[in-house]
Amino acid sequence: MRRLLVASCLCLPSMAAVAQQPAQPPMPPEIVQLKSYVNTPDYVATVVRVAMEGEKDIAPDCKQPKPVDRVGFRVVHMPVWGGAPYPTGGEWVDQLKIDRCGTPVVHNVVFTARADGFPQIRLGMPGETALSPRLQVTVLPDVLKAGAAALKCKEVGKAVVSNTALNKVIEQPTANPHGVVVSGRWVETWTVRACNKTTPVVMELVSDGQGGAKHRITK
Repeated sequence: MRRLLVASCLCLPSMAAVAQQPAQPPMPPEIVQLKSYVNTPDYVATVVRVAMEGEKDIAPDCKQPKPVDRVGFRVVHMPVWGGAPYPTGGEWVDQLKIDRCGTPVVHNVVFTARADGFPQIRLGMPGETALSPRLQVTVLPDVLKAGAAALKCKEVGKAVVSNTALNKVIEQPTANPHGVVVSGRWVETWTVRACNKTTPVVMELVSDGQGGAKHRITK
């Protein structure tokens, strides 16, 4: 998951301090191979296409959104290769920053590898949400229902999430070596669009220690 930084500073340590720092562990070979795979021209073009097609549905008021740059990459489940030139298992999220008519928004494109070499590709929630793709699907119905109710919109089936933001870290979310969140407590705001209007839906999330999370809508 995305690292959550409470504060940061630029410090220049002494050479002695640098010498005492432990060496970084080598990158797993599965990730090294994945890095090459996700930087091929066809793959990058797919990320842009999926993100821009989804943008039209969730923010139709912006007629000319523009892709800006890939800004992040998160492994949800470690890739499996099995001797093939493409991953046959695993899941990851590729993040593309776009310009939504002056507003920067990050789209999260989810890839789930399959044995035939053609991954399942879908668009996750846009923005900064720390939830895994699976947990996003779990909380989505409650968020859309709350948003539509706040807007007094009866067309819940047409409601969408146009952005998400990480508001407050109460307990730093941490993940195990497989990328599964096993602890943490935090607050997110999801922006719901319904009946041509938008409203924020705020929820508190608490890890259940097993890769899931309990959610409570507070606003």
